[in-house]
Amino acid sequence: GGKLKAQGAKAGIPDNWIVRPVKGAPGVIIELKRVRGSSISPEQKKWLQTLSSFGWITFVAHGADSAIKFVRETYNF
Repeated sequence: GGKLKAQGAKAGIPDNWIVRPVKGAPGVIIELKRVRGSSISPEQKKWLQTLSSFGWITFVAHGADSAIKFVRETYNF
């Protein structure tokens, strides 16, 4: 974490951005968490709320399978 901060990383920025318009949104933003025992931080929650207010579709996925399912359903893959 210290190395990322030194490189200019900001706390709470979501993990995955799909910059491909869908359903009137500029794209999809996914915060990826472990299947069990994890939750979003206050900083992550604020980022997701802010991005959602700008029209992005946001999602917190608990595990890769959840993220893949969400993307497939959202983009009709």
